[in-house]
Amino acid sequence: MTPVRRRSIVAPISQPEGSAMRPLSLPILALAVTLAVPARAEIAPEALWSALRSGTPLVTASGGTASPEGDGLRVTDPVLALGRGPDAARIEAASLVLTPEGDGTRITLPDRFAIARGGLRYDIAAPGLALVATGAPQDPAYRIDAPRLTADGPGLPGGTVALSLLDTAGQIGAQQSRIDAAALTLRLSQPDAARLGDVSDERRAVSVTLDGPPGALFAGGTEPVALSIRSGSGSQTLDARTGTGRKLTLEIGYADRDESLSLDGLSLGFEQSATALTLAVSGPHLPLRDAGVTVASSRIATRAPVVPTEQPQPFRTDIALTGIVPTGATWDALDPDGTLPRDPGTLSLRLSGTARVGPRGQFMPRQVALQEFDARLLGAEVSGQGAVEFVDPPAANTGPDTGPNSGPGATSGIGRPLGSLAFALTGVTELFDRLAALGTVPAGPLIGARMGLGFFTRPGDGPDTLTTAVEFAPDGQLVVNGQALGPVPTR
Repeated sequence: MTPVRRRSIVAPISQPEGSAMRPLSLPILALAVTLAVPARAEIAPEALWSALRSGTPLVTASGGTASPEGDGLRVTDPVLALGRGPDAARIEAASLVLTPEGDGTRITLPDRFAIARGGLRYDIAAPGLALVATGAPQDPAYRIDAPRLTADGPGLPGGTVALSLLDTAGQIGAQQSRIDAAALTLRLSQPDAARLGDVSDERRAVSVTLDGPPGALFAGGTEPVALSIRSGSGSQTLDARTGTGRKLTLEIGYADRDESLSLDGLSLGFEQSATALTLAVSGPHLPLRDAGVTVASSRIATRAPVVPTEQPQPFRTDIALTGIVPTGATWDALDPDGTLPRDPGTLSLRLSGTARVGPRGQFMPRQVALQEFDARLLGAEVSGQGAVEFVDPPAANTGPDTGPNSGPGATSGIGRPLGSLAFALTGVTELFDRLAALGTVPAGPLIGARMGLGFFTRPGDGPDTLTTAVEFAPDGQLVVNGQALGPVPTR
């Protein structure tokens, strides 16, 4: 198909001599801009297939037999690779049809096809999927529209994963992509014997933005990429089992949620924030059948090195929770008479430091600073600060591979800690007294907590205050409040 060429108007628009300059009317200005901009080149089916066979930044085609069909092409048994190299994901379909549509080419896949990578294969069902390639044939972008898309395949070892998207629309490009969906459902199923059971995640009004090549998500390399997911209201359910086989169910709900994942070449960053968060834990053996809390807002952010390096790289972790309030059912069971302080609680944690990553992915901290720790709930407060450095790290092992911490390049530990941490507790003793008076908390855990406080704390300067000083001494001893407790393990 021959591209349409439009002439560009370059002659100036003149005004009568001596007259005041008048603004151009909107229709004339629009016409001038339209004629001045060259038309976007169309991608004919033949040109697109040829480019895919040669390899484009986003998709490369291999195999397949092309034959004319109407004003387009039909390709039998094609394989489309997303990205390049051995880590690329492959789209395997019985056939695809390329037909001209507007300024591009529509790619029609069967209602069912497969995506495979690294020995894993996922079955895709996408009836009514519309995929239109636009832009330059050598580097096209793809508009996507799918009324319903599902993917089923293997999940964690021995389990399965099922993903469902409703009313999906957006554009996928070599360097930037965005996809919106009215609803997303993700289910992970595990064998009954697994400690981690079934997981479900349901979200509404989902928007996914990717800055960077989509293939970088599969390659596991160092190419910079940033992924963000914004969700409206949603919920998650996690089933877990204790060591004795007892079942626990954790339910999480939220009004809206933002998540981001970024790789800058050396480190991986993750951030998550949510509002109107609800958390509930249930299980037949729990004393409170509907125990839970609500959190007005939450934020978790972390960045850490993930690529093996000789020099330590910075890492950090920030956690901030505000408006922590036990749910009504929890209050009714724990404090039916309303004797406990019910001010919303808060939690703040900031960690930073440096660390190396070993050749086998071992995370080996060199410096760790507890910049801030502050927790307030039920009238009690715990705060702390400090820093620890790991000195004299062991040399790399050059012996035979005999275990997870052995073999060439492995290390036998992270070094000897040196530094100190200090904590202050306010109102904790009074809180224990109130809980004991209520009688709604079993006496055993309260007695154990009081004994632990007496062993690891000492009275502070103010009323109902306790302090703890933890020192990692130069001689390798762990010292708590001036009392040596023994050597610190370094493995």
